Amino acid sequence: MKIIRFLLISTICVSSITAANAQSFFSFSTGISTDINRNRKSFYQIPVSVQWKPESSTRLPLIFEFDYGIPLITTGSGEAYTLNPQLPEKVTLTESIRASIFTISVGFQINLLNNEKKGRLCLDLFPLALSSQHYKINYKNYDKENYEVLNPDLNRNTGGLAMATALIYNFHKNQDMMAMIRIQSPTFTKKADYPLSYNCIAPLQFTIGYNFYYKK
Repeated sequence: MKIIRFLLISTICVSSITAANAQSFFSFSTGISTDINRNRKSFYQIPVSVQWKPESSTRLPLIFEFDYGIPLITTGSGEAYTLNPQLPEKVTLTESIRASIFTISVGFQINLLNNEKKGRLCLDLFPLALSSQHYKINYKNYDKENYEVLNPDLNRNTGGLAMATALIYNFHKNQDMMAMIRIQSPTFTKKADYPLSYNCIAPLQFTIGYNFYYKK
């Protein structure tokens, strides 16, 4: 959070002396995403990111972003117990968690570097983002009739406001091709009433994709 606030202040200062690129575009990118919110379990997604920058004459043109993280399976374990004397008192179950995330963001794009040989470097700042997160839990071979998992993880749907920023590089030989590193804060929401072994996701994404320019 401190990093994002620092980038917000820095970007506003930079924007006063740096002109934004006036081209309008759609962009599509995908890659890999990991959670950096100090979860005991590591969540990974395949992010699909779509950006749209409409035509604008302002120094800070608006940019809209839509991100969906396709969840990859995160595995863990859980202990299940029974009072049936004919069965083992305790068994260890394999736990799987699918954590997906969808975010709609509105922000600004700053043109940091524009060089025909070195390419174009931009900073996207999203002070307003609405994020929805979904956790689907499954215990493999769970005999619910005879065993009970103590303090199990639960399916959970949550959401709230967040902030994000992204650093984008457009390759000099073909500026239609781009690479992006994006970081998003956890959602500003209250903690779950029931103690869980995971927190809200703060995704760090690396994606590669293309820009589709129009009205050049």
